[in-house]
Amino acid sequence: MVSPEVVSGSPFAVLGLESTTGVPPLVTEAAVYQVAGGVVRAGPLVWPVAVDAPMVEIPHRSRPNMRFAPPWSRVTGYLLAVLDRRVLVMHDECRLAVLRRHLPDWEPDRVLFTRGLAQRVWPGLDSYDVEPLARAVGISPLPGVNAGAAVEAYAVVMLLSVLARRAVGQASRRRRCGVIRDEVPLDPVRAGRPRIARDARGAG
Repeated sequence: MVSPEVVSGSPFAVLGLESTTGVPPLVTEAAVYQVAGGVVRAGPLVWPVAVDAPMVEIPHRSRPNMRFAPPWSRVTGYLLAVLDRRVLVMHDECRLAVLRRHLPDWEPDRVLFTRGLAQRVWPGLDSYDVEPLARAVGISPLPGVNAGAAVEAYAVVMLLSVLARRAVGQASRRRRCGVIRDEVPLDPVRAGRPRIARDARGAG
């Protein structure tokens, strides 16, 4: 888990992936939101990816893009550029493992997982997968997008916001109760629902 000291002053790159159902999974779409100071500065930045896999393993929503999508080798440069010098935020270690298989020579400096934070804040839920978790905590779907990497990235952005508010609230209660040391998993400066910058969707 990224400590408040590490996160403080660092912008986030929230990454969502869509992948094939085969083993190992191949990325068919990547989407990124860039967040800084509680504001979505850019996104969703979405890259469809052409894969060499049976059509039956490719999600239905990704199939229309396969004909004209670039290969992963062409997407890599754009993706790494928007991740550079940012705290990488993904839902869980499994999603990071998929990314690492596609980028064997790359290692993020700092990573934050919303699943682990959610398990601490909301113990006992039926599922901590990103979509049911988002529904459980009242996060609405991304308008105009049915599913895919952009929806996953959006859900993670919103989860990050909700978790930050909860962390600040818990820290405040502990201070009122006389607890000296607070273990706040997110930077209080970034707490609150992210606002969408006016030019965010066109950035990048």
